[in-house]
Amino acid sequence: MTGLANRQAFCASLRRHLARGGGQMVAVFAVDAMRALLMRYGQRTADEVLWGFAKFLETMALPGHELAQLDGERFAVLLPEMTSRGAREWGEDVITTFARLAAPAFAKAPQLSASAGLARVECTVDWTLREAELGLVLARAGGGQQVAVAGYRRVA
Repeated sequence: MTGLANRQAFCASLRRHLARGGGQMVAVFAVDAMRALLMRYGQRTADEVLWGFAKFLETMALPGHELAQLDGERFAVLLPEMTSRGAREWGEDVITTFARLAAPAFAKAPQLSASAGLARVECTVDWTLREAELGLVLARAGGGQQVAVAGYRRVA
């Protein structure tokens, strides 16, 4: 639907980065309140919002970033050569720019926002994505329209 790589292709890329030592950052994004948007406006509108968000992410991506749609409503971006601080700043820029651009044109239009979780590429593909997705859950639990890092570190 969005034209982005799928989860399988993204995981293959993460495996290649892990084989070279990892250390890159990953961001997992989702449009906030997608379920409510789907229930209120229907599948067609929800699909259009997801397509639009994917295209928006493509415009915000920097050279070398790899984008994918992980599932129906989550998107991942591999951020090579970016520090955790740089990844957070880039993610916050994505979130605030999306909120400004997605401002409702009329009173009955939905106010759209997005959230993101960040993680360092380390240990395994599953570990990395789980950490980023947990960050996304924390961002949404904090009210949405923010970037969060899970902060948990695996004990060896």
